[in-house]
Amino acid sequence: MTHLLQLLLLLSIVLLTAKYAGYLSVKIGQPMVFGKIALGLILGPTILDIINWHIGGFYFFGGMEHGAALAHGAEAAAQHIASGGPIGGYTGETLLHSFKDMAEIGVLLLMFMAGLETDLNQMMKVGKVALWAAIGGVIAPLLAGFGSGIAFKGLGLELDIYECLFIGTILTATSVSISAQTLMELKRLKSKEGMTILGAAVIDDVVGIIVLSFVIAFKPAGPGGAEAPEKLLDWIMMGVENAGISGGAESAIRIGLLIVMMAAFFFIAVSADRWFIRPVVKAFDRMPITQGLL
Repeated sequence: MTHLLQLLLLLSIVLLTAKYAGYLSVKIGQPMVFGKIALGLILGPTILDIINWHIGGFYFFGGMEHGAALAHGAEAAAQHIASGGPIGGYTGETLLHSFKDMAEIGVLLLMFMAGLETDLNQMMKVGKVALWAAIGGVIAPLLAGFGSGIAFKGLGLELDIYECLFIGTILTATSVSISAQTLMELKRLKSKEGMTILGAAVIDDVVGIIVLSFVIAFKPAGPGGAEAPEKLLDWIMMGVENAGISGGAESAIRIGLLIVMMAAFFFIAVSADRWFIRPVVKAFDRMPITQGLL
């Protein structure tokens, strides 16, 4: 089976079942997105493992074992099939990459639709409430995750302080796309409450990224610390280490560089919005468009 046929088969299964799962979710009084998430857990490796579905030795979507065999070349794949291993089209890993790319496009379209229905002036009116809600949505999960890590450490689990802090940082993340889709389904996106929730989710993500950046900056050197640098910050810190600076001074320099890079990023973002994005949007707005965007 060709890669395209495998992808179309997987898409048809996922789209049809996701639509029906969303319908059932609405029937029991839950948002449609709840049913879709539950279906993802069912079709994923947790329960059904759809990528490894097969009849006898034929894997509908390639299969992960088949992918491992093909990764070693044609000769290894031939030996794998000759020994009775699974046969099929492309590898399950390749199919998953294609499926994830399409999923990312879907998220972009969803966020675009949410942006079309969002009134920025209305969101600015609830800015203070959304800001405090977002701060609470970062601090509470961070402390809860860190405290849970400490508690599990007391029960004998081998976790250091940094790992406990990282657990808390993971819990600070939110999903703006899920919040937007739920509010759109409830037709509450344009309401005061909807603007507050959406604004808090956006701010929460930004603050969460900042917290994650600081946590990574404090990360102790691991076994891969001596590998060749791949990023600008790695090159700078290698120069700092070669200069004999270590300890608290090194951490201070790392944090200072991180703050400078974040400030530069926000400056570039604001500049791009003011001098590029706004003129382009205004130019499109003046065009005589008579059909809908979507």
